[in-house]
Amino acid sequence: GFVVVPDVISGKLLERAQTAIERIIETMRAEGIETFSETLDPNEANVRLYHLAAWDPVFVELLRHPVARALVEATIGPNW
Repeated sequence: GFVVVPDVISGKLLERAQTAIERIIETMRAEGIETFSETLDPNEANVRLYHLAAWDPVFVELLRHPVARALVEATIGPNW
C-alpha cells in the first residue's frame, strides 16, 4: 500500500525515485517479469513493481524517511 503526504519529498529525491521506477519497469519487462496481472489489475495502465528496495537504494531512503517512519509507527507501532 501507499499513502500520499504532500510536500514531504524533495525534488531531487522524487526525481531519483521516478528515474529508478522507469529503469526498473524496463528491466523487469526485458527480463520477462510480469508487471501486470489480469486477475488483479483493472487495466494494463496499472504497473506492479515488487521489492523496490532490492532494485534501487533510493527506495531504502524513502523507507527511512522520518515522515514515513512516523506514519508507520503511528499505524502499527514502534517495533515494526
